[in-house]
Amino acid sequence: MNSGSGLSYSVELRDLAGRQTHCDCVDFRINGLGTCKHVEAVLLQLQARFRRLFNAAARTGSDRIELVLDAAHDTLRLLHAPPSLPRPLREWFQADGTLYGTMSPSPWLHYTFPPPQHHPELATPRR
Repeated sequence: MNSGSGLSYSVELRDLAGRQTHCDCVDFRINGLGTCKHVEAVLLQLQARFRRLFNAAARTGSDRIELVLDAAHDTLRLLHAPPSLPRPLREWFQADGTLYGTMSPSPWLHYTFPPPQHHPELATPRR
């Protein structure tokens, strides 16, 4: 998005139903509202230009699964995962969305976890 001041900002709309958005402007980072004038401008523009699609997305939300760092629990976590994880994800993530195992303090091995049974090559960390 190009602002009136001539600066350019990246706006991300992750989920319209849940109002999960992001902008790389300073105001978004510090205001704590989860929105800014750039996000609101993009939302208004999309709603005006693609009313039917916008309203459908606002009603149904996103089917996107996000992988995020959960620093409080020293692990990775899936957000917005369906109740039954797809098979490849079930090998790596528990039902609550947390990664099997924990993050490692080792600088050359980022994660330690029991390798999935279908991936024995992961049993030995690579340096």
